[in-house]
Amino acid sequence: MTVESVASTGAGFVLTGVPLLQRPGADALAVIGGRIAWLGPSERAGSLGLPVRHLGDQAGERLLLAPAFVDAHAHVLLTGRGLAGLQMGRKESAAELLGALAQTVSARPGALVHGQGWDHTHWPEGRPPTMAELDRAAAGAPVFLTRVEMHSALVSSALVDRVPGLADADGFDPGGWINRDAFALASQSIAGMFTDDQRREQVALALGQAARNGIGSVQEMSAPHINTLAELDLTRQVAAGLGVRLPAWWGELATPELLDWARAEGLVGLGGDLNLDGAIGSRTACVTGGYHDHGSSGFLYLDTETATRHIVDCTAAGLQAGFHCIGDTGVTTAAHAVAAAADQLGVDRIRAMRPRLEHAEMTSDRAIALMARNGAVASMQPMFEAWWGGPGGLYEQRLGVDRAPMNRFASLHRAGVPLAFGSDTPVTPFSGWEVVSAAGQHWVAGERLPVAEAFAATTVGGHRAVRQADRGLLEVGQAADLALWVLPEPLVDGWPELSAYAPLPTCLATLVDGVPVFDERGLFAEVSR
Repeated sequence: MTVESVASTGAGFVLTGVPLLQRPGADALAVIGGRIAWLGPSERAGSLGLPVRHLGDQAGERLLLAPAFVDAHAHVLLTGRGLAGLQMGRKESAAELLGALAQTVSARPGALVHGQGWDHTHWPEGRPPTMAELDRAAAGAPVFLTRVEMHSALVSSALVDRVPGLADADGFDPGGWINRDAFALASQSIAGMFTDDQRREQVALALGQAARNGIGSVQEMSAPHINTLAELDLTRQVAAGLGVRLPAWWGELATPELLDWARAEGLVGLGGDLNLDGAIGSRTACVTGGYHDHGSSGFLYLDTETATRHIVDCTAAGLQAGFHCIGDTGVTTAAHAVAAAADQLGVDRIRAMRPRLEHAEMTSDRAIALMARNGAVASMQPMFEAWWGGPGGLYEQRLGVDRAPMNRFASLHRAGVPLAFGSDTPVTPFSGWEVVSAAGQHWVAGERLPVAEAFAATTVGGHRAVRQADRGLLEVGQAADLALWVLPEPLVDGWPELSAYAPLPTCLATLVDGVPVFDERGLFAEVSR
């Protein structure tokens, strides 16, 4: 689009004086109708005839304008609930967790204590607290504390008393650590203990955190074991009011009624956290050869035939299909199901719908080949590798040294598998540059992604994963989903410094369709509409 054609529209605004990511010589950008209408040098911006906001006068700070990030896998309500509740991600022992629990109970005796994020992998006790220890610390209060991977939880006896059938559910341990059906049952009961006003506050808290991290689009992965349909609707309403994009999935096997409902509601598809297996941390991911530190091999919840039928039904209805799969048996089952669906409907039809494998942490060469051939998207979380990979980490503890590496980012990319990166928040927090950095610092050098590819998976790759071709790039005609950053260091080869321990950029503002959803300094107050 030329300067003259931009000027002729007479609407919109132009930003000047800020370098554009990977756009040498361009430090100005025009937005019209929520779209990028022009890119170029600031000295030409005055002739556009649009309101100008000069950003280059921020007290000598190094600034950068880039596409807003996408979080390709998130649980928004649970994230907000965790932010509002007892946060245990930094607790370093069972004793510390119990102390925090007792302090919380002392402030509101008898009230429900909901918390999340504990990880006992490196605790000196070598175990989480028992139900008896929780009961003593909680002084009779109901307690529900989810482990970091959100597939298991610690519960007090008072919580068990409030959830009918919990003690008889599969996955209930009298010691207080629950998973599988017991975890799902308790999670559903917990959800009913909050009011709609509290839920709205929780959603707003989570989406505010996303926007403050330069994230303009959050892909919500709802499912019956995570939240209710009413809560999904509430989450989407709050997101719409805040201006944050929220493509949404429902994680349940396809039925004619569900397919009709999903189409009518404008959902992306049925999948996301439709579980083929569980998680490594809870030893519920299905792994060949079993766990190194336990006799179990995990659990496979869907067989290939059922998974294939789900993909076929969703594709025929014009919806995306997807699965939660982590262990090698789970991932391979999903990959074979995608291949079988392609045999039935044709490869081109399946590739066009972009079925998704969420997490895909333990991928064999065979699974990667099937994913590449049939266009399956690997929706992954690089922070998992940063937190749990490497010598002595959780993966090695659970699986031994012979089954590394996990999270094969570079192998998937080299094979041509589309990548979309996210957080699985509240498992790991909303972030953007931290995700990019983690993908480039895999402990196995051959699985590291170049920063450009990692950034693409965290921006345009997320949009492509939900079949949106008009977002994620600094190009004319693309949606003006933008993030403004303060850089702690000069750019290196056009990118922020992302080496280990390097300070990361700080977000000043996030725009979606040219409208600020986060604006720390009010820089866009006069030019957003």
